[in-house]
Amino acid sequence: MTTTKQETLASIAKDTLGFETLETRNSDGADFRDVAVWTAKAALEAAYDAGRAQRTIYKAELHTRNFHFEALGDSVENARGALIAGLIKHGQQYRIKADWWSEYVEDLTVVEFELNAPALRDREEIVGKNGKSRVITHPR
Repeated sequence: MTTTKQETLASIAKDTLGFETLETRNSDGADFRDVAVWTAKAALEAAYDAGRAQRTIYKAELHTRNFHFEALGDSVENARGALIAGLIKHGQQYRIKADWWSEYVEDLTVVEFELNAPALRDREEIVGKNGKSRVITHPR
C-alpha cells in the first residue's frame, strides 16, 4: 500500500505533535498547540526522512520541432500536470492558443526514475556476468 502525502503528514502530526487531525475544527483547543522546539525538530525530521524515503521521481517530456520540454514530479500525474502547465505558459509567452500542445499529446512521455539506482544503458541496468537486469517502463 502506498502512503499518500496527506497520510504521512497526518501520522507525523498525530504521533509527534499530538494533533488528532490536520483538519481545521474552528476550536482554539483543537487547532492550536504549544510545541517545544525539540518536538518541532522531531516532526520536521520525520517529514524530512519521509521525503527522502520517496525514491521514485517521474519526468514528463515533450519534444517538438523547435523545443524540448520537461517537468519532474513525485507521481505520473504530477509530472504530466507540471509539464502541461508549462506548455500552457509557453503558449502564453509566444501568444499562441493555450492548447497548442494538444496536437502533440501522443508524443508526451513520462519516464520513471529511481533515485540512487544502478547505472542504466538503453534503459536497462548495466550488469556483470550474472546477466540480471531490469527494464524501466514508460507509463503514460
